[in-house]
Amino acid sequence: METNEENSAFNRALHNFTFDIAARGGIRHLYNLGLTASEIQKELDYPLPLERIEAEIRAYEAES
Repeated sequence: METNEENSAFNRALHNFTFDIAARGGIRHLYNLGLTASEIQKELDYPLPLERIEAEIRAYEAES
């Protein structure tokens, strides 16, 4: 039987995985083309909070 903590960890991992597949590469590509976070949000075919896009841009910049 799974505990709430195990279930929560699984859900976080699943969320991170789906974000990686669905959004991370697209955000980084559009950012490299010079788009701002709000412009990226408009280009995406699925809803993604502006804050999440901005956080991904900051993480990308920190890696560079």
